[in-house]
Amino acid sequence: MKQLLILFIATITLVACKKKEEKQYSVWYFDGKEIRTNNVEYLRQSKVNDRLVSNDKDYRFDIVFGYGAPHDTIPVYGITRSQYGVRFYVYHNKKIVYRVQEEEQHHLIHSKVDGKSRYTLDPAWFTHTDSLGGIDSVLIWGEFNEP
Repeated sequence: MKQLLILFIATITLVACKKKEEKQYSVWYFDGKEIRTNNVEYLRQSKVNDRLVSNDKDYRFDIVFGYGAPHDTIPVYGITRSQYGVRFYVYHNKKIVYRVQEEEQHHLIHSKVDGKSRYTLDPAWFTHTDSLGGIDSVLIWGEFNEP
């Protein structure tokens, strides 16, 4: 009985001490509002098109990598201009999509943290054009992490 109790305690101790793999948080800003999420997926769709996507309800991002990404510094586009850059979209309330302004030159800086990718975006203006032609702009920046 004593050996069974020791075995039980050892098993419980090992299970309790087992380190869980925690997802990295992406911390980014939508017009000054801090958004923290670890509800992120890296979707390996093909050699040409991988995506880093957050799955939050109110604010989410979708970074579409072109062929050859990631590099240390990756140009950011609102629409496809080059197969070697990324298209970066931000969604608000599920339906409003913001794209980086094409007139500005922006880059994602790629680095590694604990063996996982981190993409840093310096402040960049993103715009949304509504059905009546009205334009809304927001300032976006932050660190977007592979889970």
